[in-house]
Amino acid sequence: MPEITVFELSEVAELFHLSSSTVKNWTIGRPLSIQPSIRAEGGKGSRNLYDRDDVCLFALVAQLTRDGFATRTLKHVLEELAVLKEREGGLAPVLAHYSTLVISSPHERTEVQFLTGDLTTSVHEQWRTDVRGRYVLDLTKLVKWVELRIKSFVPF
Repeated sequence: MPEITVFELSEVAELFHLSSSTVKNWTIGRPLSIQPSIRAEGGKGSRNLYDRDDVCLFALVAQLTRDGFATRTLKHVLEELAVLKEREGGLAPVLAHYSTLVISSPHERTEVQFLTGDLTTSVHEQWRTDVRGRYVLDLTKLVKWVELRIKSFVPF
């Protein structure tokens, strides 16, 4: 069976057990604006086409949503990720280089950090005493999970 490299909106939704309307809303600015890398729909009958990087981005947003993060935090994560994507030349190099996402809340604001290195070492070296809450996500495991989902995916 050939490996899937192009995904439609309905396939992204199915991969992560989301409704198609949720994924669609994330692409049209309600509340997020995740643009397809391969092709944006251009009218009646056309479809958005997503690549593997897009699928990883949807997986990240889905995980953060399931973990209860507010829209403003999701936007903050996506903004920080956009800066890294620009600097590194795409999402794949970012996810290959940065292993951990840390969201913390010192002084009534939200900080987003993408860290390199071993999960335990990179996070513990960054502990701060003024942080009230901290969320740590292992990006390496998330990407591996997405790859497994893609490999076992059989579209209807």
